[in-house]
Amino acid sequence: MRLEDHSGPSEIVIRCQEHRSTRVRLFAPEAHGDDELVFGMEAQADGLQARLERVEVHPWQTEYLSTFLGGLAADFRGWDGERVWRTNHLGLAATFASGGHVRLVWTLSDSLVMPDSWQASVSTWIEAGEQMVQVAEQAREFLRGW
Repeated sequence: MRLEDHSGPSEIVIRCQEHRSTRVRLFAPEAHGDDELVFGMEAQADGLQARLERVEVHPWQTEYLSTFLGGLAADFRGWDGERVWRTNHLGLAATFASGGHVRLVWTLSDSLVMPDSWQASVSTWIEAGEQMVQVAEQAREFLRGW
């Protein structure tokens, strides 16, 4: 069942602070009851454009994307290693870099199980403080808390 009462934004765009032409766009969110959220995603950088019409998120598979991004924003002083969030066609890896920036690597894939599938990744550099807070808040509104 498709819910039409989505009150959040119909899309969000996350741009790289260093290379403004590099961006990730999440669009057309649809909630299917309480157990599935579907949205489209597009990644773009110089010479690259990848698009998925259907990224599915289920609450029992992974922590909510908005929770993951909120955790990155809360840890604005930094962390060691890589933090990873993944669902069916989307992976997001975050590392804290020098100068108070977060590197987000967005990886789109058309299939996790097919041997002839494709993957595309783009990196967005985000300021760890206020800019990361804004990304997390926009994602929470877009995903309705998912």
